[in-house]
Amino acid sequence: MTELALSSPRERRLFQTIDMAPLLQHRLLRDSLQSWKASRAARLAPTVEETFARQSASVLDSSLLAEPLAGSRDFALERIGTKVLAALGCAEPFGRLSQSANSRLAARLRLLFNMAIAYGEPLDVRFVDDAKSYEVLAAPLRMEAGRSAVFCSMSVDPLLG
Repeated sequence: MTELALSSPRERRLFQTIDMAPLLQHRLLRDSLQSWKASRAARLAPTVEETFARQSASVLDSSLLAEPLAGSRDFALERIGTKVLAALGCAEPFGRLSQSANSRLAARLRLLFNMAIAYGEPLDVRFVDDAKSYEVLAAPLRMEAGRSAVFCSMSVDPLLG
């Protein structure tokens, strides 16, 4: 089900589609979602360890773990794959989403991560920016002491033509 018609003006401006029942275009993201669902089983959200243990190396290369920072709108980033680092415009891993060289992508991810945590369901978004087509999956995770986090996988393709 595409949720764009029910979204805020800001969400409609940042994303071409927001899908709460993801029908993912990229195989890598479909594999990522399938592994997340298997980890989730009948619970509200799987743990970080369960989710990352089930992912293939190619999925992990295009994924990251984001945890909201208390008292901040920012997210701590961990387990960042090399393809995600490249999309964020960074040569080396860093600790916060706000440290990304690609501030427009960081703003979109921040909104997407907050939505995934609020809805408690995986979300798929698509958008075009800087001559690239993005498809991003964000799925909620459970951490120790009941804290929330987000598992994110993304596919970035250059636009042809």
